[in-house]
Amino acid sequence: MVRESDMRIFGILAISAAIATAIAPALAEENFIPMGHTYTPDQSSLPALNSAQDRINLQTDIFESEIYVAQRTRKLQENEFTRFLYSQSLDGSNRWDY
Repeated sequence: MVRESDMRIFGILAISAAIATAIAPALAEENFIPMGHTYTPDQSSLPALNSAQDRINLQTDIFESEIYVAQRTRKLQENEFTRFLYSQSLDGSNRWDY
């Protein structure tokens, strides 16, 4: 026999799982995935592991990831600098944000 407290716990877990899955797409923006292998009519499957094409794809993914990290870091720094410039107190209270 299922107790009422067990049903409540199950309900809370189900609601928590539903909220977590609803939030996941919003967090997907922060997950960068390199372009990887491009599928074309002449290349319908992944290249063999450690083949020349596989190494080219790997190096391309590394370059794309490095560019993404540099651009994201620059954007975060720009946001912090903008916040510093425009959120200072100008009413004479000498409140500075560092």
